[in-house]
Amino acid sequence: MDLKEKIFILFLIVAITFPFFFSKKEINIQKEIKLPNIVIKKANFKSYNKILEKNGNFETLNYFNQNNYTTTNLKVNFLTKKSKLYAKKMEYNLVYNFFNATYINKDYTYKSKYAIYNDKNKTLTAYNFTFFNKNIDGKGEKMVYKNDILTAYNIVYNIKGLK
Repeated sequence: MDLKEKIFILFLIVAITFPFFFSKKEINIQKEIKLPNIVIKKANFKSYNKILEKNGNFETLNYFNQNNYTTTNLKVNFLTKKSKLYAKKMEYNLVYNFFNATYINKDYTYKSKYAIYNDKNKTLTAYNFTFFNKNIDGKGEKMVYKNDILTAYNIVYNIKGLK
């Protein structure tokens, strides 16, 4: 083999392997999915504080730890307050996040696509809510309920029976 043949073979090897050195490599980065520690399906619950305060049920509970759990199709009867809560989904991670929630008390029925309840400062905040009873109905952009004081923002309401 002469020098020209060796150079040709070397060139051929480099030409064949060249694309492998500069090709883009695909890297798959997968997020870690944390599975719940406990999954409970179709259950009833009761909460006591010397007396029965609330009871209810849910479709599914995914329990990750005491500060992180979710439920679906939650129904709660607050017996001492004589009110009810329904939520399509509830997530707890130091605050309660409710999705497609309905809250019914003796005066009104409130519905919201998204609401947050902070247990530490006892504040309920609802966004894009509607409300009604037999005399009035309306809707608003934001509602904050704290210390029995209700504050609503950008509210529109209709009093039934007025013309």
